Amino acid sequence: MQDKIPGPPPRGFCCDLAPATEATISTRRLLIFTGKGGCGKSALASAMALDAARNGRRVLLVEAALRGDHPGRLHALFGVPPLPSDPVRLERGLWGVRIEAEAALRSYVLRRVRFEALYRAVFDRPSVRRTVAFFPGLRELMVLWQLRAFEQEERKNRPRFDLIVFDAPSTGLVLFLLQLPQVVVQILKTGVFARDAADIYALLADPSRTQILIATLPEELPVLEARDLWQRLQSLPSPASAGIVVNGLLGGIRDVGPLPGPRSARLRTDPALSAIEGAAGAEAMRAVLHANRILLRKQDSFARHLGTLASTRAPIWTLPFITPEAGNEAALTPLLAEALRAAGLDAAIEAPA
Repeated sequence: MQDKIPGPPPRGFCCDLAPATEATISTRRLLIFTGKGGCGKSALASAMALDAARNGRRVLLVEAALRGDHPGRLHALFGVPPLPSDPVRLERGLWGVRIEAEAALRSYVLRRVRFEALYRAVFDRPSVRRTVAFFPGLRELMVLWQLRAFEQEERKNRPRFDLIVFDAPSTGLVLFLLQLPQVVVQILKTGVFARDAADIYALLADPSRTQILIATLPEELPVLEARDLWQRLQSLPSPASAGIVVNGLLGGIRDVGPLPGPRSARLRTDPALSAIEGAAGAEAMRAVLHANRILLRKQDSFARHLGTLASTRAPIWTLPFITPEAGNEAALTPLLAEALRAAGLDAAIEAPA
């Protein structure tokens, strides 16, 4: 972690997610990463999955194909081809998968009717496919059903995966996903589909099995959106267990003083700055001082934004800014995995007592 900055503690706080003792330890089965687009939720989900796998868990990293033909981002964060619809091994203890809504629907129906010929006879009809495509929320519900199916899957009388990390859609859509199963239950009330929706809702609303992590940047709009999402999650009939991860925090920026006047004979006596002046000249020195003032202002604003999030009393973790390697996203994942372990984010896996 970087040096301390003014404001709330830079590490995770709110003691309800502190790691349990070995005698009482129990772990969640599902972590859901969401947040405003561009805040690094995919990178955080990948790093979390990698860290858990390297610490002995069997982990499935999941992304959903809900809109269009976008190949997703998770594969780039591991330097592999786009993820298929069946789990593929990314490294020891870690698998990745992309849930395609249509494939999930096919799997769901086949589990119920058990005859592929019957499925094809019905669902391969253009009129039926158009009806299914129009049915509001069906694609999203099938993604959730497949997610739960992975959570329930067993091999040799034990869960196939110890932990599932879901790179969920951004803020607005994830609220819809969380509320959708309950709406289905209220409308249908009985039947197989209603029971399956109830099982999905039970998984998402159970704090001992599921934890939602809202990714944000220490900037005004992402912070306000993260705060609003957390508050809305708490207002659900069964409040979801949720925490906030502040990504890309600057810290440890030292104040080396204001910019010198235009007629200053010497700019600074600071040894480091004097070395820059000697090596690159006075203009380089001024550029460094100017950048220092900008970073100090950012550091101060970051502390204010952390204060805004602290008012929610949500569990909060902070991660330092990590400079990505140009053209090599896969190099970022292990670095971020180390940073989130240093920040204590692995505590989110531990279920409440």
